[in-house]
Amino acid sequence: MPNNKSRMHIPRSSNPDTDKYSLISEPKPRTPTAFSPNPSSSSSSPFKPFRSPAMRNKARLHLALYALPKYPDAYHYALLLRPKDVAATLALSGVLSATKHHVKTTIRTNADGVVSHPCIYETYHIHDLADEPLLLASIIVGKLSASQDRVGEILARVPVHQDDGSSGPGAKFNDVEWVRLAVEALRQADAVKDDGREWEGVFEESLNYMRRKQAEGRWEVGWKGGNPEAVATFDLLTGKDVLF
Repeated sequence: MPNNKSRMHIPRSSNPDTDKYSLISEPKPRTPTAFSPNPSSSSSSPFKPFRSPAMRNKARLHLALYALPKYPDAYHYALLLRPKDVAATLALSGVLSATKHHVKTTIRTNADGVVSHPCIYETYHIHDLADEPLLLASIIVGKLSASQDRVGEILARVPVHQDDGSSGPGAKFNDVEWVRLAVEALRQADAVKDDGREWEGVFEESLNYMRRKQAEGRWEVGWKGGNPEAVATFDLLTGKDVLF
């Protein structure tokens, strides 16, 4: 069966109240590597300790926008932790991986037959972003100033409210609201460095970017402006496209 990695076209959006889909990638184990300096080495040694590309390649915080097949006028929002240097990462491993953090809406029925739609937090490793056909765009919104483990701990503690307005006066909790709370939590913990713009500005810029790429025909069949299998990636900090 052919592997169709073409990315779905979808118009601009404002996020829906619920998210009816789930993307689950099976995590693949990774063998961590670390440099352990020789304790007996002299501090005056002229030789610099070896640092792998992964040690020099600090991750970036991305705002990810996914297509919602049942809701063509909306996106699902998530956060991705991705390597800084796309070209170097591709040259080294041949794939672009990421760690995904988001909340999704589930469907549950209790013993009395009452159906509810609780939100749950989820995180998992994506071995190759090319295998996520519903991922339309990835927007760099900050540079990590803490380890990914530390960032993961912070994100896991972000409150997950239910769709009852408990996240604030008049607010309805969904994936967009969780992302807003998550970015704020990372800022307060000094775990990310960004340009300091308000969340509303980040959200609006993400929609402007999607409108611009849609006008270019980025997700249309036969688009020839770049690699159609790549995830459109934009750096909000520099205002430049990273992957077209």
